[in-house]
Amino acid sequence: MWSWLLISHIVEQAEQRLNNELELRALTVGAHSPALLKTMGLLLKLYQVWHADIPAATLVKSERLIDRMMEIADTDETQFSWVYINCGLFLRQTGKVTTPKPSFCMIEHCGCRGSARGATSSGSGITHQSGRFVQRSR
Repeated sequence: MWSWLLISHIVEQAEQRLNNELELRALTVGAHSPALLKTMGLLLKLYQVWHADIPAATLVKSERLIDRMMEIADTDETQFSWVYINCGLFLRQTGKVTTPKPSFCMIEHCGCRGSARGATSSGSGITHQSGRFVQRSR
């Protein structure tokens, strides 16, 4: 019992530190600066690990984070293509991506095995189209 509580506390502290770093850096470089993406990527990895224990909470937090990461990545899709891959892998590994239409995927490592174009992540507002995840119009 103590080990789970200790691990949970450590993960919560790590999340708080990463969020604090993001807030501070956003004040320095701007809320939509690509300089934030590496820290956001670390936070997404944390949510992926944490997802096994608290799936509902991490999905809510990760959806907001992914939306923000994608908005920044859209400023230079080539330079920040790793963001689409990491977000796609997160959504696939957490079971948030469904793949209703078979076709070819341009994201080599997204895990959809070439069948994700037109797929949606249920409830997140993100759609996988033309080989990348994009924000659906709401």
